[in-house]
Amino acid sequence: MSRKYWRNKVERNYKKRIEEEPSPCYFCHDVLCEMLGMGIKMDELIKYLPLLIPIALLQIGLQLAAIINLVRRNKVRFGNKYIWAIIILFGSLVGAIVYFILRGDEE
Repeated sequence: MSRKYWRNKVERNYKKRIEEEPSPCYFCHDVLCEMLGMGIKMDELIKYLPLLIPIALLQIGLQLAAIINLVRRNKVRFGNKYIWAIIILFGSLVGAIVYFILRGDEE
């Protein structure tokens, strides 16, 4: 979609939002979600925030622990530390759990 399309859409939504709700934060989030094709509104996100924060902290903690463990090890299963680093970082929570399950014996 063209820049002109998004500019017009943003201007229309902005005018509509200003009349309904003066908060620019909600407007920016809604426009961004609409551009990305996500159907999430800020109200829905705030409702699930108490559940999302502990999950995010768990993910970051496990990823840090997995990366630290990976750096300290001399050998890893399947032999390539770079592949494991990619799995841990881009695999999110599941990637760190897979690393801890398949990492091999301690030396």
